[in-house]
Amino acid sequence: MANLYETVITELSSYNNNDQISSPINVPYEPLQDYQAQTAVTYQCLLQSNRTGNQKALLWHAYYLGELLEMMPPEQRALCVKQLTRYYVTSAVRIYYIFRKWGTTKISQTKKLKLPVIYKLKVKDYRRVVN
Repeated sequence: MANLYETVITELSSYNNNDQISSPINVPYEPLQDYQAQTAVTYQCLLQSNRTGNQKALLWHAYYLGELLEMMPPEQRALCVKQLTRYYVTSAVRIYYIFRKWGTTKISQTKKLKLPVIYKLKVKDYRRVVN
């Protein structure tokens, strides 16, 4: 069995821009909401996607949650991460940086890439994926 790093790289590398791409899921929050409300709404959508087994929606919501956490001021981030589990904070931020580098179109193209795979990546392997 391939290690997690190889699984991620293979998944990200095996598709190109000519592959059929499904439409992205829209950001689930209103931009004028405060950061805690935006975080809560996005987290609820992420959990709902997980419960229903919709992997593409789960990846999109994780991406939006990671983007939100990374773009907010540090004092707001400290408050918002208290609403979340460590698993989802780590996974969402990693998903955000991975697809920021590889392109968000890859979210719709992936077939095997799931949150547990991203979460379980060793730090050195994660850094190799995003650098």
